[in-house]
Amino acid sequence: MLGTGFAVVPGLNVKLPDMVTSKEFVKIVDIRISEDDTIYLQGNPAFIKDVATFLKKNKYETVFIKADKNSNVGVLTEVWQACKDAGIGKISFVTNM
Repeated sequence: MLGTGFAVVPGLNVKLPDMVTSKEFVKIVDIRISEDDTIYLQGNPAFIKDVATFLKKNKYETVFIKADKNSNVGVLTEVWQACKDAGIGKISFVTNM
């Protein structure tokens, strides 16, 4: 038979930090593009010229772009470029399967 013993070291008092999940460090935003090519930032309609400013101001790190399948690919490209201009390193396109 094998046994496991745990040693107790007297006088060693270790205070561990509170746990923080990675979600608290990463700022994520969804940008939606509707069928009629309206851009939505946090549920509010926005102009393409406002996307990069909004992302920089709020210091987002990750963007999920959710575009309707009937939206214009040109608008999707403009939103992607605005994200790049804002310095966003992680841009994902969300689709339905």
